[in-house]
Amino acid sequence: MIVIGRFPIYLEEATRLKARAFDIPMHIWSTWTKDEQWKANEDFLAQAISAGEQIILATPPEKVPSGRTLEKKLNYLASRGFLPRQINGRWEVIEIR
Repeated sequence: MIVIGRFPIYLEEATRLKARAFDIPMHIWSTWTKDEQWKANEDFLAQAISAGEQIILATPPEKVPSGRTLEKKLNYLASRGFLPRQINGRWEVIEIR
């Protein structure tokens, strides 16, 4: 199980759920270009999809800021056939068949 969402909410939710989250130390993250940062995010998502991991969305879709990395993550997931759905009171990003 992985958790994505707005910072720092997704990290708190991952801790609560004992799930994985994309978390690069700031002293490393700040040295990367925007392209390197996105590539790392994309690789994390691709690995989760490949492994069949459950993807929890800690930020409701209506609160996803336009033009930010979280929107880019959701667009990437959508391009792979995964969309947010509310399931049992929480948001998950699931494969739509």
